[in-house]
Amino acid sequence: MITLLLVNVVMTIFLLLFTFLFEYIPTIKNWKIYLIIYVVLLVIAYILGGKIKNKIISFLYLLLASPFGIFYAVFTIAIPFLMLQVHLFLYLGLCFLIPTLLYRLYEFLGFTPITMQLQVYLTLSLTVICSIIFYKQIRYIVHTFSPARLKTSEKLKPYKIEELSNYLISENNIKFVVFVIYFIIIVIVNFYNFQDLSYYETEKIDKAVIQSFVTYIAFDRIISSLKQVEFKPSEMVKKLRQSINNKFDQLDNINK
Repeated sequence: MITLLLVNVVMTIFLLLFTFLFEYIPTIKNWKIYLIIYVVLLVIAYILGGKIKNKIISFLYLLLASPFGIFYAVFTIAIPFLMLQVHLFLYLGLCFLIPTLLYRLYEFLGFTPITMQLQVYLTLSLTVICSIIFYKQIRYIVHTFSPARLKTSEKLKPYKIEELSNYLISENNIKFVVFVIYFIIIVIVNFYNFQDLSYYETEKIDKAVIQSFVTYIAFDRIISSLKQVEFKPSEMVKKLRQSINNKFDQLDNINK
């Protein structure tokens, strides 16, 4: 996650730099003439470099082509990181879509309206719970509709985006992302509340957000404890059946 954040920072810097250059170049006097000269020199250096093996000409070509090389390198490096972030946002978006659609269905069926704070609480709670319970199914949908075209794209195949995505969108990583998001939100909400302000429309909504986090913590503890429980229904049925059979065998021995 930290790596993704650092790459985002670097990509933002390069994007701002390229934006600045594109805005600055037209302000230069006779910039079109300079651009034509640059392109002509680049083409000449490329042609001569292919025909004449000379270190000076090769260096000149590399120097002239360096802006394109830097842009291509940055773009090539950024592709897997961008695709992973798209997958992560799609994943979280689908998790949020599930309770949203359930609420729309609730409204459509004409049930008793619920308050805004209850709607916020249920939406957030169900979103994070679905992100854990259905993470395999949601991840499958993300991969199926991925803009990276995981099954058909030959250009992106060397990146092994699906393998990287499976590693990123794992149960533990999703839990980590949820905790980070909640941590940031709660810090902001508490900051406003301690200033006798409300980050959202009312303090009740602030409370709904915090309570949804409490619910998620309880849910996470249940899931963690469930994995440690050594209870299998099939094994229990087997033991009960054996116990009953033992009793019948005892009764048969008494009757004999």
